[in-house]
Amino acid sequence: MSEVARSVADMEIPGLRIVPLHSGISRVTRPDGLVLGYLEPVDGRTRAKRLVRGAAGRAPRFVVIGDTADPRDAVELLLGV
Repeated sequence: MSEVARSVADMEIPGLRIVPLHSGISRVTRPDGLVLGYLEPVDGRTRAKRLVRGAAGRAPRFVVIGDTADPRDAVELLLGV
């Protein structure tokens, strides 16, 4: 597990759940289960991304919100702060 993935997995943010998935990727959810997005380690940084539904007949896709040096900043990107 990379240092970025480890620091993401160790984060505790009130009102959010961060669930480690695979390959260092983590899902960020609210307590009610609403998925806010995903955090992914990329070249020593943390990438925030969302899964968006495709238009009729198109598959869902990930949209990158941004890359940050601090994983907490990546969470803030998902929150729209």
